[in-house]
Amino acid sequence: MRPKQDVVSQQGSHALFFVFLAAGSLAISLGSFASGQSGSALLWMPLVFAFGFVAWKRLSRPRAGGGSPGQTDAGRPVPVKPGPTHHLVAASALPPADKTRSFPKD
Repeated sequence: MRPKQDVVSQQGSHALFFVFLAAGSLAISLGSFASGQSGSALLWMPLVFAFGFVAWKRLSRPRAGGGSPGQTDAGRPVPVKPGPTHHLVAASALPPADKTRSFPKD
């Protein structure tokens, strides 16, 4: 399991990456508009909003380790122990039957 500090720094780097993409898309859009290609500029605007939205969602997330103790993992699913993959291992967990390996006698 990764330390919480690594998760926080990774979330911050993802947010900065999307900020960079939004700023780059905005620059291309403004450059296209300035050169008279308004159609191309309008095509870049959805990307500006999409990357900006993703960056905003990443930056507005609560940081891991912040808040009161016990609240950082609230609402997250708990890992469940995987079931046995082999049928004999799974059968060993069953209660014993009344008749086990009984064959009719001749």
